[in-house]
Amino acid sequence: MQLSDLKTVLGQLLLLLFSFLTLSCVLLIVSLLVLPPPDRAAPIDTFRAENTVYTTSPRQIYYGRKGLRAEGEKVILLGSSNTQVGFDRQLLADRIDGVTFHNLGIGDANMTEIAQIADLARASIGQENLEGHIFVIGIWYATFIENANLWSSGDAAVFETDIDRERFRYGFQRAGANGPEGLISDRDADYAAIAVHPFIALEKAMRLVTADLRSLFFVRPPNFDTEVRNTMVYSDLQKSQALAYRRRYMTSDALTGEQYAVLDALVRSLTDAGAQVIVADLPIPIWHAQGIPYDADHSDRIAQTRAGLDEIAAFTYLDLRQLNTADSFYDDAHVRPRDIGPWIDGLANHIQTIRPAQNSNQ
Repeated sequence: MQLSDLKTVLGQLLLLLFSFLTLSCVLLIVSLLVLPPPDRAAPIDTFRAENTVYTTSPRQIYYGRKGLRAEGEKVILLGSSNTQVGFDRQLLADRIDGVTFHNLGIGDANMTEIAQIADLARASIGQENLEGHIFVIGIWYATFIENANLWSSGDAAVFETDIDRERFRYGFQRAGANGPEGLISDRDADYAAIAVHPFIALEKAMRLVTADLRSLFFVRPPNFDTEVRNTMVYSDLQKSQALAYRRRYMTSDALTGEQYAVLDALVRSLTDAGAQVIVADLPIPIWHAQGIPYDADHSDRIAQTRAGLDEIAAFTYLDLRQLNTADSFYDDAHVRPRDIGPWIDGLANHIQTIRPAQNSNQ
């Protein structure tokens, strides 16, 4: 190959590279303008993730955590879908001034995944000392389903949570012997979200454009609005079906100590770092609690776990299980919007009693 030919090839490669970078920048700018990410100071609210460009709770948690970098006192809500629904972020924020509430609940999370989310929150806060921040961990018996029963691999040592799937989706991280590893740390993942924003925005746009078409070909759970959730009544058949589903979901007749050990370790890790931790034991309808063995089993096991944690000054336990009136729930686990008041009151009042910033000024 002659020198002139080599120069031509190099010139074409540089032109191709320039064109690629230009197109990438254009797509990034367009996606940021048309479907922008939440404002940098916006609190995280996974209950309303569908209204953001991220669409799903796991994606919002992994890529939308930049709000946790903001200065100031934070209350971070962790748990599964009943935490999302029952501890409405906005209602709590309206009750307590000077605190930013972040709801990082995610559907069907067990304690392993909740601990992952807590680690992501800590990485984004970026402080070794978590003094002044409160972590609220919402629990019920299904929070303690074993890894091997919950995750599709059937292997407690080899599994991918919803958070793992987001970590590995774009190749920034991969599974390593000692946890996720790769080009982007958990601390910097919310910055990486800018690089992949065109892909995130494109998927969101496709969901919006094809919503009606997809509804014709795929059967999806209905998205109940507030009015419907306030008026839904479970029939005896629906209750029986719900209990049968829970037995299949749990796969065994009793809980083990695996996930309670994860809770114990998470509480100790957070309190050792200076955070206050509230474990909020959440109610389910009385017919649900009486219809399966797991709720009573959970009562015994959480009491044993508490016995080891009550010695920690920064740990408190909030028992809301008495709010189990059947009519307060629109299904087998989620409180009606009209009956959310006692949940909000119970948590808000408890936070006020242990709030570090408030107590230090008294």
